Amino acid sequence: MKSHFFIMFLLLQAYSGCAQNGLDSLRTLLEVGDLHDSTKISVYNELAFYFASRDPEQGLKYADSALFLSKAQGLISLEAASYNNQGVNYWYQGADSLALLSYQKALGIFQKLKNRKREAVAFNNLALLSYNREDYASALDYHQKAEAIFRELDLKKNLISSLSNIGVVFLALADYPKALEYFLEASFQAKDEEVGIRGNLLTNLGLVSKNMNQLDNALEYHSKALEIFQENQQKQEEANTLANLGNIYQQLGELQEADSLLNLALSINLQIGNTRRIASDYSNLGILYSAFGELTKAEHSLLQAQKLYEELNDRVNLSLVKLELSGLEIDKNPGKPDWNKVLDLQRESMDLADESQSILRKQLALEAISKTYQKLGDPTKSLEAYRESVSLRDSIFNDENEKKLLRLRIEYDVKAKNASILATSELEKEQLKAEKAAESFRAKLYLMVLVFLLLCLGVGMYLLRKRNQVRRAVYRSKIAELQLKSLRAQMDPHFIFNALSSISNFLLKNRTEDAEYYLGKFAKLIRMILESSELQLVSLSNEMELLQAYVSLESMRLGKGIHLRWELPKEIDAEEIYIPPMLLQPLVENSIWHGFSGMEQEGEIVIKVRTDTGSLYLSVIDNGQGGATADHEKGENPSRQSMALKIMQERIELLGTSQAGSHINSISWKSLNRGFQVEIVIPDFSMV
Repeated sequence: MKSHFFIMFLLLQAYSGCAQNGLDSLRTLLEVGDLHDSTKISVYNELAFYFASRDPEQGLKYADSALFLSKAQGLISLEAASYNNQGVNYWYQGADSLALLSYQKALGIFQKLKNRKREAVAFNNLALLSYNREDYASALDYHQKAEAIFRELDLKKNLISSLSNIGVVFLALADYPKALEYFLEASFQAKDEEVGIRGNLLTNLGLVSKNMNQLDNALEYHSKALEIFQENQQKQEEANTLANLGNIYQQLGELQEADSLLNLALSINLQIGNTRRIASDYSNLGILYSAFGELTKAEHSLLQAQKLYEELNDRVNLSLVKLELSGLEIDKNPGKPDWNKVLDLQRESMDLADESQSILRKQLALEAISKTYQKLGDPTKSLEAYRESVSLRDSIFNDENEKKLLRLRIEYDVKAKNASILATSELEKEQLKAEKAAESFRAKLYLMVLVFLLLCLGVGMYLLRKRNQVRRAVYRSKIAELQLKSLRAQMDPHFIFNALSSISNFLLKNRTEDAEYYLGKFAKLIRMILESSELQLVSLSNEMELLQAYVSLESMRLGKGIHLRWELPKEIDAEEIYIPPMLLQPLVENSIWHGFSGMEQEGEIVIKVRTDTGSLYLSVIDNGQGGATADHEKGENPSRQSMALKIMQERIELLGTSQAGSHINSISWKSLNRGFQVEIVIPDFSMV
């Protein structure tokens, strides 16, 4: 299930804005017949900004009036402010191209007038548009230029907005600690500011919590933000927050509550007329209804989203909707879907992703196309699509590395860029003084430039060396991860072969009902394995559920009770501990096949978990035939050598290599008076 994230930015005002209790007085002021033109333009701009988040269509009318009057009177400063407010209202409507033109015109005028504050406002708004295009480097650059100016001018409210906006960019880069750092700094600065600013900061903190899977905290932040937006009649922010809450409740499995919240968000966006948000709401509802099993409502919502995204020419989101519709076509006809229709929708999704240069969307479409060709009985095309999908997936992996490198570069350059911008401002002042200074001062200035160039050269060489070191570390990590994938690919067929042997055994003994029941359980277990097969780590609770299902199947095969028991200290939360998938299954399998197979009485397997100084200790203890199992573990009987155990040992050796070269992991075993014990030591991945 895919979720749409509604990330809130704090838009900076060209004017101070007007509170609700001053709205009527401003409208009354416009009715005064002899009102001065400059005052009338200022009132238009106040109203334009006020209505931007509440009724952008009305806000545009005020902005256009301000722009027309300021041009007619030749008031260039007010003209620039009018362009800025016009862009804000376009942005709230989702008309990014029109907003871009307005912001660029405003920026040009402000720079010409050397109006530093308004220049920073324009930089901020250009950053918002860059973010919408997923150009995070440009967005951060614009935001940092705005932040440096606001710090220089000591404009606290504007600085709060810039800090929040920079945090949002880090949130998109999945650098949650850095995002939280900026949001908390903005919250500290805003403790005495108006509630509207605090509402946006609460929304951003809620998004960080959601992405870190701290859903209770996310609900608390968004609920507080919703109260603020409703009290201040900030309709667009209210709709965004309702959608955020709907996504969280959907993630929690509370589908009825999610349905109610998403429909409330849709109704508000329909009133505002924000086409992009309306399309996003329909898309979210379509995905939600699919989870409900209400396929007719899901199709209606997705088709509505498709229509709006086509009007917006939003190929990225349109690709997602097409892919969802192809899946819906399969769900509508589970017995015999129209695979040609499904394939057409998937191809359209791929073409749209290709046009929008979205590698992720194209990879998902190709993966679906591969499966459809397999259903159509065309293995050649299925394999061709699968290979291209895998190639794109590797490319996405490289893109993630680029994001990591970008975060490292940003972390190093943030203060340097701010200092550079401030230095540029100071240099302009010094140049004005230099016109009256003596020749000796110019000589000092030349010397300063030379030192600055040498410093830049030194910093550049350091950054180049740093980047090469990071790349080498990434390549080593990638090689280790590929080796781990290869080993996991060997282990899964081994496990499936053993399970199928058990089903064959039931059929040979004419126990068809048992075979059918076993096969159903086996299918469920295989599904669980496949869901985690592409993950590098799974939660311990996930592994516990999988092993319990596996032991139940083996107990049925042997015709006697096999009990699995877990022993975890109270301070350990199974949801917070992560291990590689299918790590413990070979040990449990050995206990059953080699420890219990020759026993008459019931078997018991105990798995103990503890943590110590960054390491995770996992012990598997059974009450089976200890000596036989020991010989098997040590490899003293080659005829009974367990391929699964051998592969697992290799996985254990490679785990540390994929984690920055660490080799703290190990495996050991020993016979007990009754039974056998194997202990694994691996890194505590919950701390990584």
